[in-house]
Amino acid sequence: MFGSSREFGSPEQFSKLLSKSGEKLSAADYLDTESLNKLMQKEDHLITQIFNRVSNELEAMGAVSKKAFWQVADHFLGTQKSQEIRIDPQTLKTSLREETRAEELFQPKGDNIPAPASLNQNQRPFFEAHTVEEALKQNMAAFADDVFSSLGFEPHQAFSSSTQRRYGKKGHITVNLKTGSWIDFKDSDMSGGPLHILTKLKGLSFKEAVEYGASWAGLSPERLTHVPSLPQIDKGISKENPNQESKTKIAKAQALWNKGQSIEGTLAERYLREHRKIEGDLPKDLRYLPSFYDRASQTKHPCLMATARNPDGQVTAVQLTFLDSETGKKASLDVAKKSFGVLKGSAVILQENPSGPLFIAEGVETALSLKSAGVEGTIQANLGLSNIKQLSPQKPETPVVICADHDEPESPAAKGLEKSVQTLQDKGFHVTVIKPEKLNQDFNDVLKEKGPQGVREILQKSLPEHIFQNQVAQENPFDKIRLICEKQLYDYLKSENRDITQKLKNRIALQSEKAADFIWHQHQESPTPEETKLFLLRAKYELDRIPEIRKDLIEKWKDEGEFKKKDALLAHMIAERQASIEGRLYFETKKAGKEPSTQIPELAEKELRRHQAQTKALTTQLSQEYSLSKDAATNCAKDVLRYKETHGENPSQKQVETFVHIAQDLEKTYPYKAKETQTDIYLRRQEGDLLFRQMSIPDKSPVSPDMNKTQDQAKVSLESISLQMARDLQKMNQMELGL
Repeated sequence: MFGSSREFGSPEQFSKLLSKSGEKLSAADYLDTESLNKLMQKEDHLITQIFNRVSNELEAMGAVSKKAFWQVADHFLGTQKSQEIRIDPQTLKTSLREETRAEELFQPKGDNIPAPASLNQNQRPFFEAHTVEEALKQNMAAFADDVFSSLGFEPHQAFSSSTQRRYGKKGHITVNLKTGSWIDFKDSDMSGGPLHILTKLKGLSFKEAVEYGASWAGLSPERLTHVPSLPQIDKGISKENPNQESKTKIAKAQALWNKGQSIEGTLAERYLREHRKIEGDLPKDLRYLPSFYDRASQTKHPCLMATARNPDGQVTAVQLTFLDSETGKKASLDVAKKSFGVLKGSAVILQENPSGPLFIAEGVETALSLKSAGVEGTIQANLGLSNIKQLSPQKPETPVVICADHDEPESPAAKGLEKSVQTLQDKGFHVTVIKPEKLNQDFNDVLKEKGPQGVREILQKSLPEHIFQNQVAQENPFDKIRLICEKQLYDYLKSENRDITQKLKNRIALQSEKAADFIWHQHQESPTPEETKLFLLRAKYELDRIPEIRKDLIEKWKDEGEFKKKDALLAHMIAERQASIEGRLYFETKKAGKEPSTQIPELAEKELRRHQAQTKALTTQLSQEYSLSKDAATNCAKDVLRYKETHGENPSQKQVETFVHIAQDLEKTYPYKAKETQTDIYLRRQEGDLLFRQMSIPDKSPVSPDMNKTQDQAKVSLESISLQMARDLQKMNQMELGL
């Protein structure tokens, strides 16, 4: 082969030209070994990369396929579809034989070194649990997101941080991303490490959990460890005696309990009163621990301490709630509650009354919320869902009421509750489960939002009649009447197959309270169903008429050009008074068995004008008789006249004196103003009505009014009325504009 010096100027050009020649030899055949190796170095590296990539892709495909199978199996577990995804046993055996054969082929050849002895030659290789857990911890955030999302618990971004993940709508599940530890605050038994997520929440065996975790982490075969099966070792030799271990744990819990001090006046009481809104006496099984060192967070905290006792009354466990030493709130820790000792079969006794039902709550705060609501019976906190089935009343006939959190229907907590209820029912106990209406709420949430009455309302709606009797707090008989009215309305609506919407619930609450007011001031603590029905009809009539009268007044003022000088709230207060008179006339007619007259509105208007004309003279009379200021006497006179409008008779001397006392007290809250707003007038009137109700308990010592609560209720009423009027005015304006 011939060529110029330019064509053979470099080895690369020389090789290239040789390869293009007609010879059957390749360019490499013309090079020595050293030059060839140097020339092929890049190609060798590229080929190695390609093989590595293909190998990695195959491993990834295997891991993804296995993970996908787990998810499919989880989804269809317990359904007919599960039959379609099962592996035939014979196929499985064949697969295992092929797997074993493949491993033998790929074992490195030694100098006839015998394989390790095994008592089970068909033993499958498995991952060491420690190796798997460490691998999962390296990517804990993704693993936790994957598993908890598959269970219906989405990450709670607001409560999560770089070191921890929170799951659930209220963030009740916490995962430490560094250590891999996790806990469900709704059930302290639901906690542990990465593999426990799979065993406790997904229901896998430990071996299945290890395989699942290994598959998820994509561990390579090189990290497999063959461990021979060993004969069962006597537990008495390898492990401390279980009874002795329990005794040791109980002794430690008792020692911790003995370090506590009375809860009165401490940060623990502040936590319960201020942040949990707990009312009434606090039980003796709650104490305050000034300082406790938490190894997990390596911090010291003051604690609320609750002790759990077994049926013999022995202290067997203690639960600590870590508190913020400055604010008294629960401490901001991954795990803010810890239990010590043996909890199984024990509970925190917060109230004891063997003659009543047994109320079981999940946590101490929930149980105290029931106590604050004044329920009659024994109240226990079980400190974990798994412990519910271990608790039972002393008498088989005692009703059991489980006051549960309102968890997601398909959540592990909800399923665990179902199993516990079934266990108790299998033992022959009558079990009722009650929950708050809103999802993800517990009874302490209800107490904080609606007070003790909110808790009692749930009891009234949820408990069977024979259990509900005597569950209403005796110190508040008005609420008892209101609940009677409310129950009658709900029973009627259920008989009519009506859908109970939120709007209808709000209306039921208003109608029941109004009817209870009528009954209350007639000193009827136990009205008959027929009487209750009549008062409910009157309440409905008035609630329907108030917006109609208010609208007529506003339209009249607009026609006269007076609306700007007046106010929609003034129209509302006048409408309330006229509707009250109409309602009384309507009630009297219905009670007599007659049909209400169409002249009722006209008669009511005349009576109202007559009373308005009498206000000035009555003001002067009250001012002189009780030494009242003009402002206090005016408000007192209006209260007296409104009482007459509602009940059709003058108040008694004692009731007039109550009105005087209220007017004097409210004068301090609402001092005289040269130009008083309608808002001030409404709030003062509303507060006066609420105080009059509280101070009108017949033949009993008067209850000390809660002014803060009264003011809050008046403000809520004002907000509700203002919203209604704004909507009505908007509709009226649209009609005027022809929209």
